[in-house]
Amino acid sequence: MPFTNPLVAGTTLIRDAIQSPNYIAGVSGWSINKDGSAEFNDLTVRGELFVTGDDGSQISIEKVNNNGSMQPFIFLTPANPTANGLSYSPAEIYAIESFPGDTQLELSIESPSPIFATRKSSILRLYSENDTGSAKQHIDMFSRVHVRDMSGQNGDLQVDGSLSVGNHINGSFYKTVVSDTDGSINFGSGTAAQDTNLYRSAANVLKTDDAFVATGGVNNGFVFQDSITFTSTGTFTKASFPSATMARVRLVGGGGGGGGCAANAAGNNSTAGGGGGGAYAESWLNISSFGASETVTVGAAGSAGAVAGNGGTGGTSSLGTFISANGGNGGAGGGTSTTWFWVPGGAAQATATGDITIPGGPGFAGSRNGASYVAGQQMGGNGGNSQLGSGGQGSNNANGSAGNNYGAGGGGASAPQSAGGFTGGAGSKGIVIVDLYG
Repeated sequence: MPFTNPLVAGTTLIRDAIQSPNYIAGVSGWSINKDGSAEFNDLTVRGELFVTGDDGSQISIEKVNNNGSMQPFIFLTPANPTANGLSYSPAEIYAIESFPGDTQLELSIESPSPIFATRKSSILRLYSENDTGSAKQHIDMFSRVHVRDMSGQNGDLQVDGSLSVGNHINGSFYKTVVSDTDGSINFGSGTAAQDTNLYRSAANVLKTDDAFVATGGVNNGFVFQDSITFTSTGTFTKASFPSATMARVRLVGGGGGGGGCAANAAGNNSTAGGGGGGAYAESWLNISSFGASETVTVGAAGSAGAVAGNGGTGGTSSLGTFISANGGNGGAGGGTSTTWFWVPGGAAQATATGDITIPGGPGFAGSRNGASYVAGQQMGGNGGNSQLGSGGQGSNNANGSAGNNYGAGGGGASAPQSAGGFTGGAGSKGIVIVDLYG
């Protein structure tokens, strides 16, 4: 016989609800309500589960064949899968084995493509891997990530291990920035392996093993990097110093040669003037204004004056067209007499281009000191100094001495009575010094 207090009429629940004896809303028991709502303490679902919101959005737990194994996937379906004229497929959350047969798991959240419904890219992936016998845990984030605290304010992201940011391209993950556990940061292009690093090498010291370029300059000035010294003509190649941005260039022209003295008859003395020093120039140059390569010319030493001949002029030193310094003038040669006389040294050389220019020192005159012949009364003139060298000694009864170091004039010669002539001293060659800063 029918129940006297039926629950259903046909397939329709006519009571407000079916409830367990201990049902208390929000506390205990269960209730299946006439309006379609329900409340349970615990729920076991064997199979798949679909939950749909009033706006059409859906969360579903479905079994999906993943490489031959049926595994649960969580799908998040938007309310409007064709918004803005594009086709959106559900986002996916799933856990899979990182390696077949391994116990390590990978948890991934994948976002749908707004253009191609079959294409997805990972937003967040948590996984572990074996690395030479030791396990490493990873968190890979492939999209914009916001970290908030409980009040909704910006929070902190803390990672115990390395942190990588990169791109997935054709199935490969290229890391653009990697913060490793040793404190170093490694950078890549996003399409290949990392090739640049930045790390703490000592207390208060930040270092890179690669090039570093500060386009806007460095607030604390420029840091010295290298010094290149040219003692012979060559080439400055900009690509060889990629991190250098400024150059302090110093150079001096070649020193002039000392004059040679003539042979003498009885009662005569001969003497000659010393060569002049080369000019000096210095400039602070922006390497960006350089060509791919710039010619560096080192001024040649002025030749020694032959017997009774003038000393040669030193060569000009330069770097491209940016800076130059002319070589010293040669000392005058010849000169023989039975009384007082003098022979001029090379004139001071002042021709140079640069932020700072300093003339080379003049060569000293050679002279005879006396109206009648006295042995040793003649002296060749000393060579003139440069900013980077000292002049050669003028001689007494000998050849002149060569200039010293760089850009200095050679000494003049002198000879006593009834003696053959002597040659002057050669000047010293110039030099170009390029100090690099970045």
